[in-house]
Amino acid sequence: MNINEIMEEYTAEPIMILPTYYRRHPVGYVEPGYLTTVSAFLFPVKGEGYFKLDNQSFRFRPGMVIHGCPGKWLTSGNLTDKPLEFYIMYYRHEKDSDGYMHRAYEMEIGSCPSLFATLKMLADVSKHLDTFSKFQAKTLVYTVLSELFGIMKSSQNNEIQSIVEEARGYIEFHHMRQHTLCDLAGRYGMCPKYFSEVFKKYTGISPIDYLIAYRMKEAHRLLTSTCATVKEIAEMVGYTDAYYFSRLFKKQFGLAPTQLRALPIEQAN
Repeated sequence: MNINEIMEEYTAEPIMILPTYYRRHPVGYVEPGYLTTVSAFLFPVKGEGYFKLDNQSFRFRPGMVIHGCPGKWLTSGNLTDKPLEFYIMYYRHEKDSDGYMHRAYEMEIGSCPSLFATLKMLADVSKHLDTFSKFQAKTLVYTVLSELFGIMKSSQNNEIQSIVEEARGYIEFHHMRQHTLCDLAGRYGMCPKYFSEVFKKYTGISPIDYLIAYRMKEAHRLLTSTCATVKEIAEMVGYTDAYYFSRLFKKQFGLAPTQLRALPIEQAN
């Protein structure tokens, strides 16, 4: 999930605000199943249960949010000996779409007292049908979405930063291997373009340029601390073509590998 794409979709596409309810499923409750007709966000408050939309199963518990969509066969039930209590915020999106409004997914949001305070107000307002109440409901729905997406964005930023740090370590440890952007992105379940964008955001450099820079740094160390030939060092850092390696090295440091070795030790370092 890309939170920026989700926010763009909700910004660009109009939605019809439907009532928000507070639900309580008693101990042993099992939903026999029905076909969903609208989209909804479900926010658990107490207890634990399961929701299954076609073949997608979700464990429903506090700290998690589930997004449901139309055209899915829904079954659900409790998983503990306590009632399951939750808010369900319904909305409708009229256009046919393969976007996030028409997907089932879950997200972790942790403890969010202010979000649930807003949901309580929204559920109370949804009990009334007058024009002002409908206006309040619309305002509160977008407040909920704003808080929810803000939480998701912060969480995703932290997750992406961790992925980038892990990717940097992976590249450095395996710098002698052959890597492509597709391979690196696939390792983290991302498309190459998005992986490259987030990697550059946190490092200031693309993944492949980072790999090259690290190889050149390691080659510089080997040139100044070992007696290995230029060809051997090129192979040690992942290049079978010593001439290509030399060109990259000179581009990085302004000197060819042989020129670096010709310098006095204090200048080479």
